[in-house]
Amino acid sequence: MEQTFKDRAASSAALFQKLARYCAYQERCRQDVRLKLSGLGVRGSAEAARWIERLEAEGFLDENRFARAYCRGKFRQNHWGRRKIIMGLRAKGISEAEVAEALNEIDAADYESAGRAVLQAKGWQTALSRGFEAALLREWAKDLAMEAGEDDVEEEEAF
Repeated sequence: MEQTFKDRAASSAALFQKLARYCAYQERCRQDVRLKLSGLGVRGSAEAARWIERLEAEGFLDENRFARAYCRGKFRQNHWGRRKIIMGLRAKGISEAEVAEALNEIDAADYESAGRAVLQAKGWQTALSRGFEAALLREWAKDLAMEAGEDDVEEEEAF
């Protein structure tokens, strides 16, 4: 059964409305929208690209805005370090320039404070797994040991 022009226009409007709500609910990246389009039955990269372009033109989709929000959220809520945030953004297909710009959202003092807190409360391995840099962790561990009054600071054997 062939779909009439009016039916296609109505389904197109409904699909755009679904996508607009999806993007308005929280920041999304192109990869998230492609997966959503696939789930909604949109096949073909050309058609998906047209929908993504329309969402970007209407302001519903912005990868730079997504990268900044992702970076802020993962740092503030999950206490992730830069390395883990970078890997997460790369997995989402975000460009290196946008990743670098997004990392500027993290204040250096807040980053150090969060890293020290994770290191002190959870330990070396947890801080590493959360994406904090080993060189910074060593420096912070030495500072924490000096604050505690220890003279000899033993580094982890893994490094």
